[in-house]
Amino acid sequence: MAKANNKLSKTIRPSGSRHLSIDGGLIRAYLTDAMESMDPSDIQALLIKSQINPRSLDTTGARIPFEKVSKAFNRFRLFLNDEELGRFERPVRSGYFRLMLLAATHTESLFEALQRITEFRNVATGTLLHTLSKEGSQVICYITQQPNQKIVSPGALDFYLSGIVRILSWLGNQPLTPRIVRLSFPPPGYEFEYRYLYYGASVLFNQPNNSVSFDQDSLSVRVVQTEDSLKKYLRQSPRDLFFPRYIGGSTTESVRNKIREDLEVEQKISTLESISEFLFCGPQTLRRRLQAEGTNFHDIKLQVRRDISIHLLSKEDRSIEDISEAVGYTESSNFVRAFKDWTGMTPKKFRKRT
Repeated sequence: MAKANNKLSKTIRPSGSRHLSIDGGLIRAYLTDAMESMDPSDIQALLIKSQINPRSLDTTGARIPFEKVSKAFNRFRLFLNDEELGRFERPVRSGYFRLMLLAATHTESLFEALQRITEFRNVATGTLLHTLSKEGSQVICYITQQPNQKIVSPGALDFYLSGIVRILSWLGNQPLTPRIVRLSFPPPGYEFEYRYLYYGASVLFNQPNNSVSFDQDSLSVRVVQTEDSLKKYLRQSPRDLFFPRYIGGSTTESVRNKIREDLEVEQKISTLESISEFLFCGPQTLRRRLQAEGTNFHDIKLQVRRDISIHLLSKEDRSIEDISEAVGYTESSNFVRAFKDWTGMTPKKFRKRT
């Protein structure tokens, strides 16, 4: 296997996690299954030991420092003696996650790693069935609640789907952005966190299934992590294992926001030159900054156009021609081809399914 380098840490990790914070609602969602089986006094004690005000989990807009959340997760896991935090019928013994990742590091490609991960999860849990399906140019991972088993929370479904994205990104040592994420539940209060949970992918709610889809080509990336790099990864658990890893950086976010503003407000298509001028730098400088953050201008622009297209198709009753024009296509036929490349289906078929 190829040797891992520090590209991922440079492209998606900030200068220091101590400055990061997470929405309290997301933490409650991730801990819901654990807290259902615990006495309220024990819950409060574990949170206070982690320097977290228990009320912050239910306070709209409350933010909790990243490192405190990591400590809380470790304490809850030790208290329950359950690596999966009460999400299944039976506790999962400590070491399961390490063995799953260890097996994944001995695969050749991200697709093989995804197969290995789903096999491990199906054996360990029994409550959620993970299945893979190749549909056109996409590989879709479905997570299905098994009958006559404990009903897992929406937070648990989020946890496992986003976990697949982060694990594969680590294994390939580069951010892996899904095509589309489908969730069976309504938008939660922490919806804005999804841009980090799923690396900016489009997320659809109230869907008939829970799934995450990837470009088939993106899963051909080689696995570069090893047993040695896994040791370091696990030492940072759960900081890197269970919470959003922040893709890109300030330049990526600025470019993405400006492209979206140009389309939605100015009704114009951004160019590398226009964005460079807006950011007071030259085109070559902007290219270098984006490359250092693991992305490029072309990909960001495609992602923004894709996201706006999906939003308009799923939320608003507008014609395909109108949507095509709204995202900068002068010919609707070109938009249809592009949309099919993004999602594996035509806009009309996509609208029917959503």
